[in-house]
Amino acid sequence: MKKTDLHQIDLVAKIARLEEEVRKTPYHKGTEHYIGKLRAKIAKLKNQEEQVLKKSGGRFG
Repeated sequence: MKKTDLHQIDLVAKIARLEEEVRKTPYHKGTEHYIGKLRAKIAKLKNQEEQVLKKSGGRFG
């Protein structure tokens, strides 16, 4: 397994964990900012995942 593959798996796990937290967090005035931060982190990780795939030139899976 290449280092990029391990990094890819780690990114997928982080994204899944954050998406699960967004689903479980009730949305109301007090949590709007928190959920927004989580969504921003998810977007950043998905962008990193895309960059890893472009660099490796392959597919995950």
